[in-house]
Amino acid sequence: MPTLKDVAALAGVSAATVSLYLNGKSAGRISQQKQKEIEEALKQLSYQPSSASRQLKELGTSPLIYTVAVYWAADPRSALLGKVMAGIQSSLAKNQMTNCNIVICPFKPNELYKEKGLIDPKLYNYDAAIIANTAVMDMQYLDSIMPPIPVVLLNRRSDQYSYVSINNQKMGASLADMIADRGFKSVSVFRSQSPYLAVDDRVTGFINGCRAKGVDMPNHALFYTDNSTDGGIQAAAEFLKLSERPDVVFCDSDSIALGALYAFYQAGVRIPKDLSVISIGLHHSSTSKCSIPPLTVSEVPLTQMAEGCMDYVIRALTDKSYAADPEPVHVELETKIIVRESFQ
Repeated sequence: MPTLKDVAALAGVSAATVSLYLNGKSAGRISQQKQKEIEEALKQLSYQPSSASRQLKELGTSPLIYTVAVYWAADPRSALLGKVMAGIQSSLAKNQMTNCNIVICPFKPNELYKEKGLIDPKLYNYDAAIIANTAVMDMQYLDSIMPPIPVVLLNRRSDQYSYVSINNQKMGASLADMIADRGFKSVSVFRSQSPYLAVDDRVTGFINGCRAKGVDMPNHALFYTDNSTDGGIQAAAEFLKLSERPDVVFCDSDSIALGALYAFYQAGVRIPKDLSVISIGLHHSSTSKCSIPPLTVSEVPLTQMAEGCMDYVIRALTDKSYAADPEPVHVELETKIIVRESFQ
């Protein structure tokens, strides 16, 4: 009995191309000449495709297998991709979607324009895309194009695209409110030099919130550092040199905060008796919960946002009426502060 590979060899194409033809995905992807050659090879070999393939070709329905591209900036936070994949897997299981391939597409910050799969998804057979952690130039690029496939942004906002996001400035401001409500008068900021919009929005929200509440942020107590535990250790070392130290340290990531807590412990600083530490929580909650002392964080619901993005993609791919709606879908999730022993 002839196989798919036999048909491909006779037609002078790949087995994947024959599969596209049999599954009704040849339009716009396979030339008319190649389609004729594949059809002639099928007849010559008396190849009989499965009933499912025949039905797809006859009815012109959706492909059996969808391919979803996940664009993720290649940066030190790539470990967070695990939380994104957990959300995508949760959505696939919830929607009983077993016919879906997920392709991770790493890109450099501000260089999303180099990724051709968004403007010509046929090159890679992409059916939809989830785009995460874009920088300013990446968003400008997205605003200038019109991808021919469903696209949803993770933790970014856009009038043109669907998105699942949080209010990052509000998230930062809520931490400032908590500091002021507890009676603290001054704060130090440990932040990374990040190209990412969400990071800047959270820090901006925190700074503006502190100013609005009358919480002092001395210029000499603002420390730029790497987004890592080593960065936190370095920032803490500089902080400890201050003759007058603020009451609270705010870190724009839990990686920085964990390094700072270690450095403070090594220096004999008692947390929270001598100093309180708070942070944005990006990693899994169990990571900050198990620090010494346990870290107070405002958690970024990365897994939930990824699940929402995948829910949108599945619906856009499988519900024709939903996919035909020109209005983008905008979803905003709530955030929460988890108060632990690092803050009193």
